[in-house]
Parts: sequence; C-alpha cells; structure tokens
Amino acid sequence: MENNIIKQISETLLERGISNFEAGKKAGISRTTVGRIFSGESSPSLENIEALAKVAGFSVILKKTKK
Repeated sequence: MENNIIKQISETLLERGISNFEAGKKAGISRTTVGRIFSGESSPSLENIEALAKVAGFSVILKKTKK
C-alpha cells in the first residue's frame, strides 16, 4: 500500500512540474531523502509521507480497521 501512495505522490508532483528539490524544500525534507523515497531505496516515515502528500495536494487520513 505504501508504494501506491508514494507512486501517486511522485506522479502528481511530476505532472505539476515540481522537482524533488522543490518538493523537499516545501516539505522540509532533503532532496536526497526525497529521491531515495521515490526510487524505493528508503522507506518513508509517516511524517515524510504526510509532508510530501501535502505538497502534492493530498491529505493522509488514518482509519482504524475492524478485526
């Protein structure tokens, strides 16, 4: 699921012409970290997912599932 979220964020940023550098700057994350997240080299924290999602125009909502 995480990869789908990251893929959507990455594709949306690309469509909007927002570079990894600009996304990182707006999200408060280094360009290197952003690149590692989008390439799959690094698993992002929820905080980083939320920050990048916000830059892309998304919000992240956690919902407890029933077991």
